[in-house]
Amino acid sequence: MANFIKCSIIIFLTLLGFCGCAHLVKIEDPNVSFEGTSYIIKPPSNGEWFYNRTKNLRGNITYLFGRRNQSEALSNYAVVTEKISPIYFFNEECFLDYVKSSVIQSNDPQRMELVESEFEIKKFLGAKDISFYVVYKDLSAPSKGNTSYLYVKTAGNVIIHPDKRNLLIQLDYSERGVESELDEHFKENAARFFNNFTFKKI
Repeated sequence: MANFIKCSIIIFLTLLGFCGCAHLVKIEDPNVSFEGTSYIIKPPSNGEWFYNRTKNLRGNITYLFGRRNQSEALSNYAVVTEKISPIYFFNEECFLDYVKSSVIQSNDPQRMELVESEFEIKKFLGAKDISFYVVYKDLSAPSKGNTSYLYVKTAGNVIIHPDKRNLLIQLDYSERGVESELDEHFKENAARFFNNFTFKKI
């Protein structure tokens, strides 16, 4: 389950250094909808975006959206992934503690230095949700120019599907780059992406 929480930053670090976008398909229509087994999502709308779709053996679908790099160091991504959890979270505080510990503890501290973190119990379209915002220093970024590290900012939600209590859906919106290049409207862009999400009846 911890791998579910941490996979987004790993995907981000490995896939979003793309130039030719050979493994990602360009999104021609920003209003197009993408369907998972339990959700529908539209891509982010701020710029030129590409996507990749994967499906695991259980049939759960993940969509990765990557924005073409604005500079050598700056990259931007969003992801939606779903997973069956072996744990039923009836207690909100236990759910909060689990997400918090998974997010914080699942990154290599020798590479990713935590700068800031916020976690909150919320409702997302009426469903139980833990929203989070974390900022890391990536001390080993491959393309960081003359700086010794890049910032990685991630806003996200881990949601319990209202029709299936052991189905978790994670939404992430993230940006990595030197501090001066990071979008001052990052949280607003993340919120717009999250608002593109709807549940499917299952």
